[in-house]
Amino acid sequence: MLSEQLHLHEIVAVKLLHAHADHFVTRGGNVLPHMICTDRKFSMPSVNQCDEADREFVQFYHRRLCWLSLREYQRAVRDADHSLAFMDFVHRHSPDEEWTLSHEQYRPFVLFHRVQAGALAALEETGPETAISEINTGLARFRDLFARYDAVERYADDELVRRLEEMRESVRQRYEVGRTLDEQLAEAIRAEDYELAARLRDEIRDHVPAGSQPQDARQRSKPSET
Repeated sequence: MLSEQLHLHEIVAVKLLHAHADHFVTRGGNVLPHMICTDRKFSMPSVNQCDEADREFVQFYHRRLCWLSLREYQRAVRDADHSLAFMDFVHRHSPDEEWTLSHEQYRPFVLFHRVQAGALAALEETGPETAISEINTGLARFRDLFARYDAVERYADDELVRRLEEMRESVRQRYEVGRTLDEQLAEAIRAEDYELAARLRDEIRDHVPAGSQPQDARQRSKPSET
């Protein structure tokens, strides 16, 4: 029986997904397409439309938590990407600054879920090096976000940034991964060692992804279920 095979938080997630299944099948994800307009002067014209947008943000948040709890990481990635794209839309077409900020304040949290889920999916599907690259890419997006709000000096002390850095180093330690090719390339560029950077680019281009290893090799790299 399914409930006997799942932990408590997973059972709750399944029940939430079932409870909202009809909504997501019939309406989930529909608000953004209905609002899309090529006219940059367009704004959210009605309280009802703003309420619909608020409702969609909340529902995608709960569903994203369910996917993470059920280890459906690619689904969590897709939902996080949807919410981030919707936030961009709201930012462009919001009727007022207060309503914009009511959503923008949650952008770092949604981005954190996006990076976390992307890294865990990569770890399962292609290996630890790709997972580390996913985290590094996510951290770069965090830095850009802080720069957008003129708060780069707060980046290093941000709790979500620290948690992603800890996740990256945990993966590195558990799977005994040194500096990835991407990290070595970034360091070579910072040091203006362009000859080394060119060699690393060639190596990255020719590198065989971990996901193309034989199945038994990937299986040995997976964490124990015990």
